[in-house]
Amino acid sequence: MSEEAVPGPARGPVYVLLPGPVRSAHDGQLHYIGASALAQLYGVPLSRCVVWQNGPRAPVPAGAVFLRPRADGIYRLPVRRESQQAPPDDGACW
Repeated sequence: MSEEAVPGPARGPVYVLLPGPVRSAHDGQLHYIGASALAQLYGVPLSRCVVWQNGPRAPVPAGAVFLRPRADGIYRLPVRRESQQAPPDDGACW
């Protein structure tokens, strides 16, 4: 993959897919989750992804979001820390 083909931050986040085996918490079996399945599980387009298998196949842009198989089967995109707001400092306990 050439650098021109690497998704850039100008069009939104870039996802780094880390395909591989995962032991399911539900059935205890070992499953292999490939890059296409991983993108589908997380609901991200492959055009925004770089596959990392034994190292990246392309340069990884700064701020990329790494996605890997999950044993619990919950595939939600992580919340970006910059977008999280601190609770108001009004003396209330959280």
